[in-house]
Amino acid sequence: MSNETTKGKPHRFPKKYDPLKLLIVLESTEEKKASIIKEDIVSKFPEYDKATLKWFNETLQKLEKEGLVKRIEKRKEKAYYWIITEVGIKTRDGEQEN
Repeated sequence: MSNETTKGKPHRFPKKYDPLKLLIVLESTEEKKASIIKEDIVSKFPEYDKATLKWFNETLQKLEKEGLVKRIEKRKEKAYYWIITEVGIKTRDGEQEN
């Protein structure tokens, strides 16, 4: 048996992206949708262009569980908006110093 999946395509592992990079483009005063966060990240780090919106949404939800970001739900829109928390700001600033 070869190194291929049952569909005949080689198995590829997803690229690893740093979730903490998302904190760089978030602000505590401006709410952003995941699609806008992706645009902002790609402008600073072009390698994130291949990351899916699903990855961004799942990563933001994980960061929310860690207290680094906060989700804001808009009633009239079926979308989540995200802002950075105080804990997220401290984490981001610590990462940028390193």
